[in-house]
Amino acid sequence: MVKALITGAFLPVFCLTLNGQVQAQSGNSSMGLSKDSLRNQIVRATINRINTKHYSPRPLDNTFSADIWNAFLKELDPYHNIFLLEDIEELEKYKHSIDEDLKAGSTDAFNNIFALYSTRRQETADLVRSITGKPIS
Repeated sequence: MVKALITGAFLPVFCLTLNGQVQAQSGNSSMGLSKDSLRNQIVRATINRINTKHYSPRPLDNTFSADIWNAFLKELDPYHNIFLLEDIEELEKYKHSIDEDLKAGSTDAFNNIFALYSTRRQETADLVRSITGKPIS
């Protein structure tokens, strides 16, 4: 259980952090790589390292994808008050594809889920502000 939580919470956060770091360094083209190419190489190298060096690696399969998807959504919206039902239905498309994305070096699923989360958080803040007439601090 603890291992699943650590894996489930770590990997999406790592990918989002990596995305921010690559974006921050995207002006540095000394390696001759685009930011997407660099990010893809880093993700693939990290997944390869986990598969070859981790003391108890898990296969990157649909079960892994579903565990990561569930843990990421639970981490973002633990009380189920941010995402709408239609959002969860839309995000289901990532539930069994995260493993393929990671193998390809892609963080698109995490980026898209987090972008929708950010939108819903802003909508929630705007709604509260309109009801209370005061900014949320």
